[in-house]
Amino acid sequence: MNYQVSDAREHLHYSAYSSSPLHRNRLGAILEMLTTRFEDPSQAYVLDIGCGTGNVTAPIAAIGYKVRGIDIHAGSIESARKKNSFPNAQFDTANLEEVDLSQFDALILSEVLEHVIEAEKMLEFIASNLKPGALLILTVPNGWSIVEVACRPSYILKRSKLGANIVKLIKRMLGSKDLTTANEQTPHVHFFRLSKLLGLFRTNGLCIRYFHAFFFAWPFWEIFFTKWNSETWARRDFVLASYLPEKFRAVWCLGLELETK
Repeated sequence: MNYQVSDAREHLHYSAYSSSPLHRNRLGAILEMLTTRFEDPSQAYVLDIGCGTGNVTAPIAAIGYKVRGIDIHAGSIESARKKNSFPNAQFDTANLEEVDLSQFDALILSEVLEHVIEAEKMLEFIASNLKPGALLILTVPNGWSIVEVACRPSYILKRSKLGANIVKLIKRMLGSKDLTTANEQTPHVHFFRLSKLLGLFRTNGLCIRYFHAFFFAWPFWEIFFTKWNSETWARRDFVLASYLPEKFRAVWCLGLELETK
């Protein structure tokens, strides 16, 4: 996958990710997997699980996919609905277990699994209810990347309301913004290694069809020093990471499907 520039495509106009090299490239990987798999967007029904404020959902709708975004945080869904201008996009406050997964041609689980205490059960539920031939797009951070190790103290603080407010204050001082959700209290509770993920896929009968992995140190800079973002340095880090083994890269984006028997 090539580095995604901020003004490359019209769909970025509908997402706050346009200003973020980290999120923009993750979104680019998701869209590339979708468009590779489905030549005609109007023929695919997509579920965005843990959609937050809709920064992935809206660009998918802009391209022409019928998409439903769900999240357990009502405030995030309210924000997504206010911004939504697409009749082919729907947002609902709902638990995953309340949704019939078999009606979707593609499911997106982007930056969600690391937040879920029972992550293994969640992946098992999805795999058990996935429509045959459907695509599961999963994105997760490398749990042992520079940024994830640096963020460990903030994740501990976020487990309490007071701690979450402290993190919010520090972010405001640094000019750092969370673009994914309106929920301030969302710590990472899992720190995945690539080997752990591959084991989970095997256990649940999932095989990899697409795999993108990128960035090395850039996410650390973007998260802690958002006000001093540099497209030049982001691109250089993106290129640097391409020479490293996937297990050392900061962001993993995978397209999975059930193994055929």
